[in-house]
This record gives sequence, structure tokens and C-alpha cells, in this order.
Amino acid sequence: MFASLFSTDAYRLEYCKLAYTHTFDHQNFYDVYDAFATFSNAFRLHDYVTSVREAANEVLPPPPPPTEPDPVTNVSESFPDWNYPSVVGYTGITGCNVPMADSDFELLVKPVMDKTSDSERITAAKQLVATHCVSMAQGMKLASLVQMQSHRLDFMKDIFEGIYDQGNFAFAVEVFSHIPYQNDWLAYATVMLAPSPVIDPVVTCVVTDAQMDQIKKDINAQTWNEDKRKVLFGFLNAPTTCLSTTQIVWFMKYYPFDDDRQEVASAAYDSCTDKHSYANLKSNFTFSSSKVKFIKWLDAKN
Repeated sequence: MFASLFSTDAYRLEYCKLAYTHTFDHQNFYDVYDAFATFSNAFRLHDYVTSVREAANEVLPPPPPPTEPDPVTNVSESFPDWNYPSVVGYTGITGCNVPMADSDFELLVKPVMDKTSDSERITAAKQLVATHCVSMAQGMKLASLVQMQSHRLDFMKDIFEGIYDQGNFAFAVEVFSHIPYQNDWLAYATVMLAPSPVIDPVVTCVVTDAQMDQIKKDINAQTWNEDKRKVLFGFLNAPTTCLSTTQIVWFMKYYPFDDDRQEVASAAYDSCTDKHSYANLKSNFTFSSSKVKFIKWLDAKN
């Protein structure tokens, strides 16, 4: 079970070598070979185990006779028969570098399938997506392990930015059996992939680095949060203030919470000198729901 958590056979091999000396039922070690995706690495482990046994003069009984196969011999058979998109030839928007191979996915998804509740499966699935690049098809398969439709929708939204072939989002409507959820998913993905509006910038003034350093000092010099807020928003709302989106990022990140960052983004909009890049500020929000809220607000401004 532990070996299947590693992303490649090379890591599995090193782990299994170390694990062998800590295994109390050596006669069952043959089963560990099933964790490998390739025969060559399974044989490498076998050669290593054989050398250790010979050095220790360990005599083992022959491997047990084959038993009845597991009812589910292929992980892929556990997933719904949906129209899964392929990443072959995909040239659209991407959320990560290269999706993992399906053979690796089938190994890594087993611990997720072993969980018994939606919350446990969602947590395990999110961890998988956070540490590996997944395709839309693999994301759909992970979502199929979640029973409640509303939980599936939230899960797909949460992992969307980590999916390789984001442009294949329309295929994922099959994850939801109810039309309202399908429409919600399509609307969400469309907003997330919407291109930044192109507006010709007109730079009328500039806040220099020295001026930025001074306003930062003025804010940090205040003792109380309310006083800091007055100085910060007083500067943002001043008619003579002109800021680039890069400078606005600092004011947004001054606050840890998305609601405050949205308020900063709203207050700074009129003084922004490169509004054509304003949509890029969505990456400074923590939660996907906040990013969608920001884009909808920006669409209304334009």
C-alpha cells in the first residue's frame, strides 16, 4: 500500500529495498512486486531480495499457489463509462506542465478509493492533485468517487486550476446528473478561462518607487489596524494617485483575507494605469470562489 503512493517505479524500488528488512512476513513479499508498473523494476527488487536472503541464509517456502483474482482487477473498470477527453494533441490552456500517465494514476488513486466517506475521499483526492499534474479525464474519475453531486461540483471547482487540459472542461458535464450543476460548472469554467479585457492604457501619472516606499512606511508606522486602514485607503482613493497593477498587488497582499483584497482591488481600480492587466489580479486571491467573484465584478466594471 505504501509503495503505491510513490509516483515512479524508481522511488518504489528504493522504498521496497528499505522496507524488506522491516517486514515480518517475508514469505508474503512476493505480493509487493504487484506495486510496480514495469516488470524490469519488479525483477530488480526480486534480485535484491534474493541477495539479502542468500547473505542471511534465509530459506523460504516456494511462493503460494495463485488464488482467486480480485473481483476488480483493473482500476479503470471502477469508473463510469463516460466520454473522457484525451490529452493527445491538446494545444489549449493548461493548468500544469505534463499530466501523469494513466498507469501511475491507477496506482495513486487506490488510496483515494479505499476511503469510506466523501470528506475523506475529497481530502485524499485534493492531495493527489496538489502533488501531481492531472488531466481532465483523471479529474473526472476522481470526482466520480464522490457521492453527493454538490460535493462533486465543489471538488471540480477546487481542482480546476491544477488540471492540465483546462480547455476540455465541457466534457466534465458528465460528472453531474442534474442540469443546474452542469450549468454551474460550465459558467464557472468559462469565467475562469475568460481572456483579460484589452483596454488601451493611458498613463497620466506615475507613483515612483520612492513614493511607494514612503506610503508603506506611513502605513506601517500606525499602531492600530484602523489607522493603518485609513492611511492605506486614503492613498488609494486620492485623486492624484496613479498605480500599476504590480503596485496594487502589494496593497492587496497587505491583507491576508480575500474579502479585504477584493475591497483593495475595488478601491484601486480608478487609479490604475494599466487596466488591461487588471484581470491578472485574480491570482492574488486564495479561494476559487473569490477569483470568480472578482472576475464578475470586473466584467461589470467594463
